[in-house]
Amino acid sequence: MMFISLFCFEGTLYRAVYLFSTKQYKTRKVRINVEPDDFNSTLEEDIEVHLVGKNIDGVNMPGLIAVSFFIGKTVGKIGNARKPFLEIITTVNGLSKDMVIMIMTYFPIAVVFMMTSYVYDTADRWQTAISLGKFVAVIFAGLVIHGVLVLPLICLLIVRRNPYLVIQGVTPALLRAMLVSRR
Repeated sequence: MMFISLFCFEGTLYRAVYLFSTKQYKTRKVRINVEPDDFNSTLEEDIEVHLVGKNIDGVNMPGLIAVSFFIGKTVGKIGNARKPFLEIITTVNGLSKDMVIMIMTYFPIAVVFMMTSYVYDTADRWQTAISLGKFVAVIFAGLVIHGVLVLPLICLLIVRRNPYLVIQGVTPALLRAMLVSRR
């Protein structure tokens, strides 16, 4: 109860969810030049190292969970008047899901155009394009080696079955899952 009162309800809902960020703290080393005293100094070097810390901004997840829980309990108790509110929440949820699907669909195209823009802005375009092509080829080769050799070898060593028969048996379920998850 003390945890909920201290960390979850910070005065306002906005502060409780977004502004409370004392759970994450980051330190860094700072070098400070120190002028040695000529008469009374035992410093061999003129640099001291101090640790400086600061809070990192972030979302207060316990506060967000507690507020969501209490809003859900309250909406559950109001009876038939909750239907318009639940319809709004369902609509916003579906809208955000569709936006995420759209972003995930067009993101690879955006990355291709960003890389094209970078290649166009460089002085030696062909050398940059060849280096980028080699990089993409290495990535695809690594994925193929991992999927065709490494994972089946792990399956063979651990399960002691032919991994390609396992893949053949699992393929219809994976294909169906991908087709269903698209919409």
